[in-house]
Amino acid sequence: MGSQSGGGYASSPSGFKVLLHNIVGLAERYPMTPGGRFGKRGRNTRVIESDDPAATAREFWRALSKGGRQVPLPNGKGDRAMFDDDSLVVHRVRTGTPGSPAIEIVIATPGNGLPAYQKIHFLKKGAKR
Repeated sequence: MGSQSGGGYASSPSGFKVLLHNIVGLAERYPMTPGGRFGKRGRNTRVIESDDPAATAREFWRALSKGGRQVPLPNGKGDRAMFDDDSLVVHRVRTGTPGSPAIEIVIATPGNGLPAYQKIHFLKKGAKR
């Protein structure tokens, strides 16, 4: 048995590899900084401006949550996807900033060139911050 050929056991890719694949795919459309962050620097978070912030945040959620175990947030304001290495992606539909959904990315596997944590707020293009 075991994991050798013909043994009938196959391990799944590690949670981080799945999440990394999701991040790399999303980075093709939304470029990242050399430090591995999406968007522009904001006050306390990263910021991505778009014509439809809710739709852009949903696009991020769909891309980043693939392969994770999806669990609704207990407060009903969004969802989270948990990966088997304890990495986590959170999509909050409502935040303290009106009209600004957010995505949080928590990477549990160190030494990969990406920040361990980043929060991204999605704002309407041209909106005052």
